[in-house]
Amino acid sequence: MKTTTLLVVLALFLITPVHAWELRPTAGFGYDAGGDERLLFQNGDGNGLTLRAGSGLHLSAGIALDLDAAKRFESQLTGGYRLRNVHGDGYLERFPIDSLFFFRHSDHRLGGGFTYHFNPRLATGGLLAEGDTRFDDALGYVLQYDYRITDNGSVGMRYLRLDYHTRGTGETLEAGSFGFYLNSRF
Repeated sequence: MKTTTLLVVLALFLITPVHAWELRPTAGFGYDAGGDERLLFQNGDGNGLTLRAGSGLHLSAGIALDLDAAKRFESQLTGGYRLRNVHGDGYLERFPIDSLFFFRHSDHRLGGGFTYHFNPRLATGGLLAEGDTRFDDALGYVLQYDYRITDNGSVGMRYLRLDYHTRGTGETLEAGSFGFYLNSRF
């Protein structure tokens, strides 16, 4: 089911009219916060180390396509890396692919689409007990607003909604987030 959905999203991205395409590389950097809190370690007085499933740094790179001559509509496909590190003793990493569609008006860009996270993994070590929790690949959706600050750069806000399901147990970890981003097109 997830593979079929991913293929449909990629197909929709690719069936836009070829004659209108203006292909440009794009890159982004951001920080997200949110999601369920996961306890990594608890000491005797009830305090401990935690992380939120949707939090962390996000790096991405991909392609952006202007879909019309007036550059009002844009489609974007990116791959990336998201990481949330906790004092060097634990981390949550995932590899997202985003397929987004935007409407642009003046210096504003508003859009949304789908995100697919490959191989989400929570690993602990160092002062914490060694552990490795794997999650199933996850499909979610994204809503994003950007404000263009230069011809090729923008700042933006992004809402992400998705859940991770632990392999084996099926435990659900809500990994939605809200974040701030810097984006550039070359």
